[in-house]
Amino acid sequence: LRVVARPLTVLQHQSRIKDMQAISELVEKHEVSLLVCGYPLNSSGMEGQRAAWVRRFLEELAGRLTIPTVLWDETYSTKRADSILRQNRGRVSRSERKTQIDALAAAVILQDYLDTHLQEEE
Repeated sequence: LRVVARPLTVLQHQSRIKDMQAISELVEKHEVSLLVCGYPLNSSGMEGQRAAWVRRFLEELAGRLTIPTVLWDETYSTKRADSILRQNRGRVSRSERKTQIDALAAAVILQDYLDTHLQEEE
């Protein structure tokens, strides 16, 4: 069974409440069964301020959803996404590149999660 993650969309931050509403709508629209959220741990693997914010955000969001949620270490996902983009896309504008890297980094995080759990099932 080969499962490949791909970017769906990139949400632009509006507010905590609006962001949660947009995510909830995507979950419902696409019949999502599990929400995997990138967890920005610091280089020592510990939770810093940004990771704590993400954890609290996901805890609050999870209270609004009827599906399970999981935090997944996103270490180096942006660097890996940038590398993939450079290999496959060549030159793009700075603003377009940021959106593409964000989308691809999300797919990298999800792919890591899927690969880890598919290996565990084998």
